Amino acid sequence: MDEFTKVLNHYPNGTKLIIEWKDGLRIKGLLDTIYETDDGLELEDEDYDEYFACALKILSIENNPSGKVLSENTLLEVSKQNKPSKIFLENGVSIWQDMNDK
Repeated sequence: MDEFTKVLNHYPNGTKLIIEWKDGLRIKGLLDTIYETDDGLELEDEDYDEYFACALKILSIENNPSGKVLSENTLLEVSKQNKPSKIFLENGVSIWQDMNDK
């Protein structure tokens, strides 16, 4: 389990979070669930990878400088494939920051 997923795993489903990415995207959402998934490759493929992901229900898009197509009330998968740089509780308390982003 990735470090940020381990941190999120301590919070119950329904926890409001603010998540930021390096490109400036900032979303307020509800923690929906954490689950194990894979990259869609065949098991025999040498690049096959399993990992944990978090489904986040988007409540609001606070900043979207790259213009990514996102909609409120939809689910967004957050994982090592879509790794955030910072995660906060709704009250602004930081609960995780990518150590490579300092």
